[in-house]
Amino acid sequence: MRLLYGINKYVLLYLIVINIFAIILTIYDKWASVNKTKARVRERNLLLVSLLGGALFMYFTMVIIRHKTKHSKFLIGI
Repeated sequence: MRLLYGINKYVLLYLIVINIFAIILTIYDKWASVNKTKARVRERNLLLVSLLGGALFMYFTMVIIRHKTKHSKFLIGI
């Protein structure tokens, strides 16, 4: 907790929310790809969410559920 002492609580809240959103978005895209639905998440939207602060948990989620791990664009982009 001492490590987070200097971080503004709003910044911390933002990072928590964006990372939860990144996890949900990644899991949804994996579900949509498995079920072959047309309602997939665009690649640029996944990269945008990672750019906005969700990269860490999006990467962990992608590795855990094995989603887009063979796409170098995502591994480099995230």
